[in-house]
Amino acid sequence: MGLLLAGQGHDVEAEQELKQASQIAPNEANVLPVLANLQSKLGRSVDSTCTLKRLVELQPLSAQAHVELGIALTDLYSYQAALEEFSKAARLGSNPALVRLYKGRTLYDLGRIEDARQDLQASCALSPKVAACWYLLALVERQANKIPLSITHLENVVSLEPQNPDAEFLLGQSWFELGKTERAIEHWKMALQAFPDQWRSLYSLAQALRSSGDADAQKYQYRLQRVEQRHHASDRVGLLSQLAQESAVARDWPAVITRYQEALRECGHCNSAVELHRALGITYCQVGRLGSGEHELRIALQLRSDDTRTSEALERIRTASEGTRKGWLSLCSQAEAGGQVAPMASDASR
Repeated sequence: MGLLLAGQGHDVEAEQELKQASQIAPNEANVLPVLANLQSKLGRSVDSTCTLKRLVELQPLSAQAHVELGIALTDLYSYQAALEEFSKAARLGSNPALVRLYKGRTLYDLGRIEDARQDLQASCALSPKVAACWYLLALVERQANKIPLSITHLENVVSLEPQNPDAEFLLGQSWFELGKTERAIEHWKMALQAFPDQWRSLYSLAQALRSSGDADAQKYQYRLQRVEQRHHASDRVGLLSQLAQESAVARDWPAVITRYQEALRECGHCNSAVELHRALGITYCQVGRLGSGEHELRIALQLRSDDTRTSEALERIRTASEGTRKGWLSLCSQAEAGGQVAPMASDASR
């Protein structure tokens, strides 16, 4: 019945049925992945993680179960526990390329560049047709200031995904940094073919063309202004926030943090202060800097005490700290004894 209700979109009723089924037959693992997915959709990330913890206990040799638990733990900022699950999955040998990709991505997000490189190189070698792997490896090399090697990896990305605007933008940026403005312009134009409203490419292209005296500069400047108007980003705070959001999609975390910091300096006590402090706080958490994240989120909460999204992000930090201190087995037992855990917003997750 629970599976039928889930298929019909009755998530709350389906979760109740599946929880009851798992209590009646606690050693039955088949319902647990569906139950965990429903709990995640309903915003109960701790409940979902604990359900996946049960799944791993029932199926300790299932690499997929360890991967799913690892992903859930990253959503709760419990990165060390997540890395342990990915390592267990890798040792079990099922789809090692995907497992090494997840592990490498988490290490990259945490700024552990050398460790990330090892896992991503292994993943790319095992599955050279996966563009996401080459993209992350390009970001790793870019952070290590190995621009030519980063370009090589980005070219692999666009050969596999010709319409990848983030890779095209970074190719343009990389060639520009190497003094190859004409090649940079080519790639920014290709990025705009895939994503006509990409602010970063429009801005870079307009600037480069203006500097070279190209008459097309005015055309791209006009397009840039149209995009700014559509996104209500006519002031510098809005522009920096828009640029941060684009950088977040591209997983360029240093750029995201820099842009939000710049936006906050411009903003002062403007109306966007709460959103900027919250966004910066969540970004810090996504790269493992929970102390800095908590600091920014508490500033946001001081400015707007009834901001639910900020409170939920702070609850994630508390849960991550408690899971590290007590262990997830103890935390899940506590959650089960205490009943349903308070919902947390999915938009604070990865």
